[in-house]
Amino acid sequence: MKKVYPREQKERVLRKLLELGDGGNAPEGAITELSNAEGIPLNTLYTWNASLKRTGAVGKFSVSGNPSLTLSSKAKYEIVFRTESMTELELGTYLRELGILFEDLDSWKVADQEANDRSSIAAMHNQSGKMRHDVDSDKISKVTI
Repeated sequence: MKKVYPREQKERVLRKLLELGDGGNAPEGAITELSNAEGIPLNTLYTWNASLKRTGAVGKFSVSGNPSLTLSSKAKYEIVFRTESMTELELGTYLRELGILFEDLDSWKVADQEANDRSSIAAMHNQSGKMRHDVDSDKISKVTI
């Protein structure tokens, strides 16, 4: 049976793993020492360390206080993109493997949509500004002729 560790303990250990090596690249001997100090099997720590490497962690925990790591915006976008076509069962499994809450994924989706909306609006403003400039240039050239 799989042992479930308290959130506080896992968060503390993940922080230590990040301190040992940037982005989850902790040296081998350090993980062994951490395993002995925390009473967590070495294989579990290696799995957690590999998860840190795979998820693109930048070294901070999410604001919501869960052990879900704060990821780069690129990593969040990739996760949102990957999960878009998943079934509910696949999504649940995937998020558990990464240690990400469903609520975090939802907030990333909203942030991605808002970013896309802002860039679309900015593109429209740039295009309309260019059109106005072209019209103003035409008026000036007609007046001087």
